[in-house]
Amino acid sequence: SATLCFAASPLQCQFGEIYRECATCEPTCAEPNPICAQVCRPAACQCAPGLVRHRGRCIQPSLCQAPITQCGINEVYNECGSMCEPQCNMILGVVVRPQGCITVCRAGCECAAGHVRINGVCLSETICRRYF
Repeated sequence: SATLCFAASPLQCQFGEIYRECATCEPTCAEPNPICAQVCRPAACQCAPGLVRHRGRCIQPSLCQAPITQCGINEVYNECGSMCEPQCNMILGVVVRPQGCITVCRAGCECAAGHVRINGVCLSETICRRYF
């Protein structure tokens, strides 16, 4: 009899998210069709196909409102933000700043200085270094 093995995801993904070993940029309410570089980002939980990220959660695009300028905790609104936010490499416990990022403006909420997005929430970079 054959035995099937499945690799366990090192991240606990939220509802509407899937684990991706080779993460990419995600659609959001503000940017439903992002232009993504063909570059692998660190593994992450990302919105499942057909959903967009909104305030840290994955929702149906039909639930998006007008462009949001009010952001969540530890976030700031930027009319011309980066396509690539720093990420917490959970295996090494370090903050990774993506290389070769496209210099195209993206309006929306991003993590404030000194913060990194972990599972959709902007937390202090020291948390990445301390707990992962």
